[in-house]
Amino acid sequence: MGITFYRLGLLAVVALIIGVICCEVSVVLTYATLTLEDHHWWWRSFGSLATCGVLTFIYSLYYLVANLEISAPGSVILYIGYMLGASTLLGLITGTLGFLSSAFFVYFIYSYAKVE
Repeated sequence: MGITFYRLGLLAVVALIIGVICCEVSVVLTYATLTLEDHHWWWRSFGSLATCGVLTFIYSLYYLVANLEISAPGSVILYIGYMLGASTLLGLITGTLGFLSSAFFVYFIYSYAKVE
């Protein structure tokens, strides 16, 4: 029983670390975009981190071919379907975290900018 809580705690810590890293990367990329005077940061802040889901799906296909010994076509389709759903969810979560942290960052830096 204690092992289950330990694994859930580890999962929560890893999810927290991924969230913090996504926010930091998004803020740095948005800052770099704004310093180049490109003010179209919205989709870039989402898409740069949503590619995490695409790369996860590509790696899951590699893992299917290289390591899994699945021979039934139904099992392969089920695996690909589950991984497509999980990768899409991961991409949406990381992209949303990136967009929200960038939006907060842009609001924060422009709220202190003085207009002359």
